[in-house]
Amino acid sequence: MKKTAIKISTILFFVVLILLSLGCGKTESEQTKTANMSDYSPPPKKTPLAEKIEKQEFPQFVDVPQMANKSPADFDKIFGEPVQITEIKDNPALMPGEFRLYTISGHPKGLSVRFFKGRAKRFNLILGETAKSSKDVLSKIFKINVGEISPDKTSEPLSEKWKGKFNGINFVTVYAKREMVTDDFTMVHAEVGE
Repeated sequence: MKKTAIKISTILFFVVLILLSLGCGKTESEQTKTANMSDYSPPPKKTPLAEKIEKQEFPQFVDVPQMANKSPADFDKIFGEPVQITEIKDNPALMPGEFRLYTISGHPKGLSVRFFKGRAKRFNLILGETAKSSKDVLSKIFKINVGEISPDKTSEPLSEKWKGKFNGINFVTVYAKREMVTDDFTMVHAEVGE
């Protein structure tokens, strides 16, 4: 009987050893991990602005004639919170205001708007994709129709500029600009008159 007890003990010893090697029991490191899981806290929630930006569909164009002379609050309603606000500090007595940068879909550099005395006066947008026609890009992106008027190409060879009343708004200047004379247009700009 003694020999049978030794055989059973030996067999049980090997069974336990096999079970432990197969990982049937929790190791010390697994027990530590389980204990530390109670210390786990979920990642912080996104801020309301981050959630709004993530969900919001930003416009792909800017209706400049409609937005000319509007307030920053009017822009915020349409374009959301500005990405950046830069107060104008050089000679604020003569030129009080600020620049605001807004997100525009398809145009990664965003829309820069110059506010003068609380009213939108200058619009600048670096295009996400280049354009072959200055008239087409001004019409498509800024909703400014310059009609059949030929652009002024004498003042700067990289730009095609117009001035006058378009879409019922008096513009000091409206233009599309290229990087080089042979390139497509990469930027559009409009400045509203008084």
